[in-house]
Amino acid sequence: MHRPTEFTTEVGDEEENPYEEAKRQVAEERIEADRRVAQARNKERIEADRRVAEERIEADRRVAEARSKERIEADRRVAEARNRERVESEWRLAVLKRRVAELEQETAEGRREAE
Repeated sequence: MHRPTEFTTEVGDEEENPYEEAKRQVAEERIEADRRVAQARNKERIEADRRVAEERIEADRRVAEARSKERIEADRRVAEARNRERVESEWRLAVLKRRVAELEQETAEGRREAE
């Protein structure tokens, strides 16, 4: 007897429903699209990380260069200050030597007069 609410499938009747086939294909395409999006995001992230690393390297280089310039300038100022101090000290020493020579001369003249 035939019951209209029951469906029978024969062994050779394994043909997929077009709706199910479309649903499966859409799911596969969605998976592939998600994979491509993830891959693109990964490439973007890698590129962004590379740019950040390059910017940090450049910033570090500029800081090192600035510190080097500052150190050179500081060394130059110290050398100039030492040179000024040395010149000033030599001048003072020359003044003192001249004064000592004057005093020795006066002392010698005083001894000659005392004799």
